[in-house]
Amino acid sequence: MKNLSALIILDGFGYRQESANNAIAHAHMPHYKSWLQHYPHALLQASGTSVGLPENVVGNSLVGHSTIGAGRVIEQPTTILLEQIKNGIFFNNSALTTKLAQLQKTGGSLHLMGLLSDTGNHSHETVLHALIKLAHNKGIKRIVIHVFLDGRDVPPCSADTYLKRLDNVIKDISEACIGTLQGRSFAMDRTNNADTISQAFDRLTTPYEAQFNSWHEALTYYYQRETSDEFIPPLTLTTNSNIKDGDGLIFWNTRADRARLLISLFVDTKHPRLLWLITGIPYVRSQHSTPFPISSLVEQHAIPETLLHIFRTHNVTVGTFCESEKFAHVTYFFNGGHEVTNPHDLYVVVPSPKPQNIVSCPQLASRDITTMLLCSLTSNPRDFYVVNYANADMLGHTGNFAATVKSLEILDEQLGILFNAIVTQRNGTLYITGDHGNAELMNDATSTTCQTGHTNNPVPFVVISQQTYNQSITLNLHSLADIAPYILQQVNLPIPPAMQR
Repeated sequence: MKNLSALIILDGFGYRQESANNAIAHAHMPHYKSWLQHYPHALLQASGTSVGLPENVVGNSLVGHSTIGAGRVIEQPTTILLEQIKNGIFFNNSALTTKLAQLQKTGGSLHLMGLLSDTGNHSHETVLHALIKLAHNKGIKRIVIHVFLDGRDVPPCSADTYLKRLDNVIKDISEACIGTLQGRSFAMDRTNNADTISQAFDRLTTPYEAQFNSWHEALTYYYQRETSDEFIPPLTLTTNSNIKDGDGLIFWNTRADRARLLISLFVDTKHPRLLWLITGIPYVRSQHSTPFPISSLVEQHAIPETLLHIFRTHNVTVGTFCESEKFAHVTYFFNGGHEVTNPHDLYVVVPSPKPQNIVSCPQLASRDITTMLLCSLTSNPRDFYVVNYANADMLGHTGNFAATVKSLEILDEQLGILFNAIVTQRNGTLYITGDHGNAELMNDATSTTCQTGHTNNPVPFVVISQQTYNQSITLNLHSLADIAPYILQQVNLPIPPAMQR
């Protein structure tokens, strides 16, 4: 490896030619927009089958970072489950049907909890619907559904769409009911906020009287108080629908980073004492690669020969920089599911602001990330840096156009600082890309609906160095999976067969 290099991942930074509702187009970003005029760049597919998701399904941070780091397309758990449901294999899963038979014999209740959404980011409602039908066919006496509302990857107040579809599935299944309801900011917190996760766990496991007569009434109550789906507090819809000793529990989410804090309470407290527990995929405890000792709907295996693995094999030192909301993305996900830290690597994580405070803090942790990276360049330099700036994604999720534009302008300032430090001063190379779209489309073009979720749009990939300035270089790159082999080629390191296409 000859020169210093840095891969800068702009989370939620897609490309869309139209300027309407496009925060990136409206933002004053002189550095980034000038680089598009003077350096080689390409547009990369970051959604659907290009990243191992079902066709037309939007990309997400986990899939984006996994694909970039692996340098190949990895079939995602949601894709696997939807295909199994489609071809009927799902309903003949012997491990699942055996556990349901045990529960039917003991007379315990089946509890299904997870994110009610159709994005495939953390879950898919089709999996829940299939589980309900399978449990009903297997004679389970009571099926209690614990819904985590989205409002982040889908419009902020769109829960009625998914709850109506769920109602349609259970309308003729007398033993099924919606037990509890809560926004994902409680049940799917990943910032070690003990208060929110304990509220979620308490509502799931403690007997309460119903607080509303229906989910319609609950949504109306909170919408009138300007509380969107994501932030609706844990509440009970069916009296005494809590998870009890001897019950079975399935957490159908197929992504671990926002699931493992809640699941750890069930595993570590052993309260309630469940007959069995199943998760969507093997959930791995934070900071080490030991999975929880429980079954999963889909098995997952760590990906070998990732970009960082090749670097380490050739003694290339690595530094990762991000804010806490994106820590798993540049470590666990980017490294193919390996979470064991390398003693020769540098890991820097800056605390993210609380979700409710993001609009008033549009810079997020971007300036601190930049400052820490500059310190590393001076005092503890690495050969290769992986940096995640969360601005476009986290502000895009708020739906606040002005705050997103401001955040992008601050982001451009940070990129300019890195350009000066890495390219100008040290003759290094910046690779700038996105992991999926978001901020480039912040309103539904066909309505006034606020667009807060990810998009199917491609993402940019720009190669910035003193050697590539104003050079007519064609980048024969088409998807996120092409980034890792391209970088290896540029630094004269071998490309493993799994990355070769």
